[in-house]
Amino acid sequence: MHRGGLHFPSLGLWMDPREPIGPGEAVVVTHAHADHTGAHAEVFLTEPTRRLMRARVAGDRTEHVLPFHQQTSLNDPRFGRLRDADLALLPAGHVLGSAMAWLRAGGESLLYTGDFKLRQGLSAEPCAPRHADLLVMETTFGRPQYVFPPTQDVLEAIVRFCRDALHHDEVPVLLGYSLGKAQEVLAALATHGLPIMLSEPVARLTRVYEQLGQPFPPHAPLVHGRAHGHVVIAPPSTPVPALRRRLGPCRVAVLTGWALDPGCRFRHQADAAFPLSDHADFPDLLEMVRRVAPRRVLTLHGFAAEFAAHLRQQGFDARALNTLEQLELGIATARTPSARLAPTPSHPLRMPSPQPPDPPPPPAEPSGVHDAIHAQPVAFSRFADACRAIRSETSRDGKSSILGRFLATLPAHHLPHLVAWFSGHALPSPEPGHGPVGWTLLRDAACEASGCPPDAFQGSYILHGDTAETVADLWRERVGDPSRRPTVDDVIACLARLAVEPSKAQRLSLLSALLRRCDAHEARHLSKVLTGNLRIGLKDGLLEEAVAQAFDAPPDAVRRAAMLLGDVAGAASLAREGRLHDAVIQPHRPVRGMLASPERDAVAIAERIASWRGGTTGGAWAEDKHDGIRCQAHVTPGNARLFSRDLKDITSSFPEVAASLAASRLHAVLDGELLAMDGDHPLPFARLQTRIGRSEPDLFIRQDVPVCLVAFDVLWQDGQGLINQPWEARRRALEAIAVSLPPNLRIAHGRTVHDPAGIRAAFDDARARGHEGLVLKDPSSHYHPGRRGIGWVKLKDPIATLDCVIVGAEYGHGKRSGVLSDYTFAIRDASSGQLRVLGKAYSGLTDAEIAHLTQRLLARVIRRRGAFHEVEPEIVLEVAFDRIQPSARHDSGLALRFPRIVRIRDDKGPADCDTVESARAFLPQGPS
Repeated sequence: MHRGGLHFPSLGLWMDPREPIGPGEAVVVTHAHADHTGAHAEVFLTEPTRRLMRARVAGDRTEHVLPFHQQTSLNDPRFGRLRDADLALLPAGHVLGSAMAWLRAGGESLLYTGDFKLRQGLSAEPCAPRHADLLVMETTFGRPQYVFPPTQDVLEAIVRFCRDALHHDEVPVLLGYSLGKAQEVLAALATHGLPIMLSEPVARLTRVYEQLGQPFPPHAPLVHGRAHGHVVIAPPSTPVPALRRRLGPCRVAVLTGWALDPGCRFRHQADAAFPLSDHADFPDLLEMVRRVAPRRVLTLHGFAAEFAAHLRQQGFDARALNTLEQLELGIATARTPSARLAPTPSHPLRMPSPQPPDPPPPPAEPSGVHDAIHAQPVAFSRFADACRAIRSETSRDGKSSILGRFLATLPAHHLPHLVAWFSGHALPSPEPGHGPVGWTLLRDAACEASGCPPDAFQGSYILHGDTAETVADLWRERVGDPSRRPTVDDVIACLARLAVEPSKAQRLSLLSALLRRCDAHEARHLSKVLTGNLRIGLKDGLLEEAVAQAFDAPPDAVRRAAMLLGDVAGAASLAREGRLHDAVIQPHRPVRGMLASPERDAVAIAERIASWRGGTTGGAWAEDKHDGIRCQAHVTPGNARLFSRDLKDITSSFPEVAASLAASRLHAVLDGELLAMDGDHPLPFARLQTRIGRSEPDLFIRQDVPVCLVAFDVLWQDGQGLINQPWEARRRALEAIAVSLPPNLRIAHGRTVHDPAGIRAAFDDARARGHEGLVLKDPSSHYHPGRRGIGWVKLKDPIATLDCVIVGAEYGHGKRSGVLSDYTFAIRDASSGQLRVLGKAYSGLTDAEIAHLTQRLLARVIRRRGAFHEVEPEIVLEVAFDRIQPSARHDSGLALRFPRIVRIRDDKGPADCDTVESARAFLPQGPS
């Protein structure tokens, strides 16, 4: 087992392992951050690191204190074990006492940087690298976009932030790591005359700095009731909500290099983020390589693979030792392992080569040669290589170009399968989201193929928080059988068999056999395909753009075909053949539903109606807005299937509705809403929710919660697509259908309205009959799948709600201290597609709902920053509020007043959440 550090077995020497190293081997501790220290028996370190480590790591150990720059022979009886090597500790500039380790043995030299910073700081020794044959360097910020502003500019901005907060009678709070960052900003405040309080962890380590001769301005321990008028410095692990409650009005800023990333501020629940870092930025990483002038470079942590690739483009021999992202800087919670280096016995410093870099996808080939070239089997590693190249590319256009070139090289029979993989589906199925493998089967197959016990798999999964990375971790030492490496056809065939194989034992055998043939790179991406989560930055619409580029097709035509088919893979095949115009809605292949845009009141809707008719008095169709489950019903003689708004097959949950449709004479695709009904009166949504997810619900629950399908549109009928016909024509077709429907199938109630008075009357009528409000439709509008068109608007209950997606959660307090009950939620920016935080809610759910939601959220954690759990944006909440107001606190620019969770919307996905633009419609109207 690797221990998170570099190991030189022939020297009995380690660099920065996190796990304890017992007697017989020694450890170089480069600095006292907790992810670089441990309870070791024998250590080499600097005097400041020795004192700081004693303040943080309990226990007795043998300590060899080495002055900076002094070259020490390890072949010395004082060090217990004789080692034929020289060691020198050089200032790293990271925190006080931080060191780089320079090692010479067998005529060659190595420099291990640990964490370092070339920029001159106020509370650490200046970094002083020297030449070495091999450079092993950390690359936390190893991407070109990470270029920090001048430190003095950042510090001046922090001072302005503090003064402005104090001027507005608020307590300025600066969140910086208790070792290093806190002392840096404290030293920066020395000449500004600001009263300062330090939280206990910061104060404890600051005392060690002062004992070592570091001067600081006057400061006092933090006392919550006396913090008014002071600048407070605390670690980023401090729970911000609790801090706000204890300090009263305050303004919080986080100090981190990750402030260059969009959304950093809201992840820390802060009002501001300043890019103050104790690490090297991208230009400094390049400068370090220039100063050391090594023959070879090995990169660790952060964006190691990307930085190594950049160095290779500059002509350096560079390789990444691991590809795991370092999600935290040097703080106690960081737990990202380094790769273990086991030098060969023949030379104590000669490192074995990591796996060679994977080649980029080949350039596009001339048209007409695809199938001839690919008559030979296509290696699955080509797909994995393409994924890695796309993930490494930072620009949208660059990702689209790489993917487009790759798709253009695929033979026709592979194209729909690989496009399905890129779109997050294991199979090019008419049911998006359908996949043959669950998490348990993948775990069991990975354990069987690797020989790893399930508890070890679970431990690795807790570390990575991602199934694919867990599998890759288990496969790190495996290279696979080169003569039996899987091809694309092998994977396609296995997935097809897994989808229909009823025997669990046989499914396990099939999948484990395929995994055994994979190396780590292939196993990682096979797992990503099986879990439907590539996580390579393919945002909405980018795959369609790549298909258009690959086959020289209009992007709008590709998007339209994908919407009509409900399947990007089918659209790609049509694009390859030049037949995008043949795309039509097909029964039993669901499409995304058209959405309505919210309006704030009847007057605004009347203005919209006037714009639809060009100022004429033709009016609009107003129908009930139902509080149910959006449902698309596909009906052919003797067969009916129901699909939810996220295109999942929900037929088995509502068999009585499907049976009624199948028994009718319909040959149509209907858009509508499933409602729990008591005669003509709708039941609360909570009653309907008890039916969601049940397979073949029993007779008792069907009687207790009777369900009706209310159809409000018809998209296809008797072989003819209707979405390009005006709403008036589709409504006539719907009314013609209504005469033959059984009691549990009906069409939406509606009427024509012209003015605000008519709209309010229709709204009141809908509310009196138990519905949410109104949807108003332009009689001339066409149906636009998957779009929130201007031809439909909605008016809901005056107690407004928005559908928001959870992006973060924290544990509560008191009786909720053991559950995630504080939810940060976001809505979508329609122009960029990015999620923007809107606020935070604590109330509205039952204890049982919170407990269940806690388990779901913990399974979706991306990273943890102190008490804040950033999660995959998958779970949607309907959030009620008193009003919306402008706010600089959230990156949406908005905030909800008195938010309260109405319900968990399991019938919706993140793509269905409301937009910043629709939320702005609720802003109070008045003079600008």
